[in-house]
Amino acid sequence: MRHYPLLGRGGAAQYPLARTREWRLPQAESPGGEIWRTTDATARRARWELRYRDLSLEEAAAIEALFSETKGGLGTFLFLDPLDNLIRSSTDLTAAAWQKDPMVAVTPGSEGFTVTNGAQAAGGVWQAVPLPASGAYSLSCRVRGVGEARLAVGGVGRSFVVGAEWSRVHILADTLAQAETTTVRISTPAGGSMEVAEPQLEAQAWPSPYKATTGRGGVYEAARFAQEGLTTTMEAPGRIAMRVVVESRLAG
Repeated sequence: MRHYPLLGRGGAAQYPLARTREWRLPQAESPGGEIWRTTDATARRARWELRYRDLSLEEAAAIEALFSETKGGLGTFLFLDPLDNLIRSSTDLTAAAWQKDPMVAVTPGSEGFTVTNGAQAAGGVWQAVPLPASGAYSLSCRVRGVGEARLAVGGVGRSFVVGAEWSRVHILADTLAQAETTTVRISTPAGGSMEVAEPQLEAQAWPSPYKATTGRGGVYEAARFAQEGLTTTMEAPGRIAMRVVVESRLAG
């Protein structure tokens, strides 16, 4: 799958950057003066304006290569929103976006969800997320309970001691295998139980403040360039400035 290039240091973008969301609201007025409004789901879209400084020749060339391959705005690619949580349905671990291992039960609690593993092996909840292998990803969540919690992104994982008070734990995964999707997992040992809240996955090395998702997350699999040509400036040898505009339709 084609994807928007991540920076050589593994990040998704540079700051500042801008994101806008657009909706079209058709309106009709009857002869009697009544007004009818609705939302046109086909016209909902998100747009990002990315401004880069000090790009290397390799980083700039990767963006230019994708622009050429997609013929500007004609072709689509995978884009990770630098301002959003990449996990779907982060507010509800019982939603369809989450899979459960055998013998694992998930029940709502006052602040999060209780994950109870009744199996004789480690188990928990997980999602399959399309992630470019070249990125650096931070997976974080709040946990409490007795025993251990384990976070994993693909083959990169780490276990944490869980206490009676809420604590935020996170891992950095920057050595992913190339695959269509990567499994993002929160698990507990055999017979374990813990409370989990605010799971978050980001294309950066360190977690930022939690961003709740209900339904889709910040992964856009049919994004495209929204400009006729790239704006590129050579500021110094090996230091390039660039302006890129990306957009994607939002699900109805």
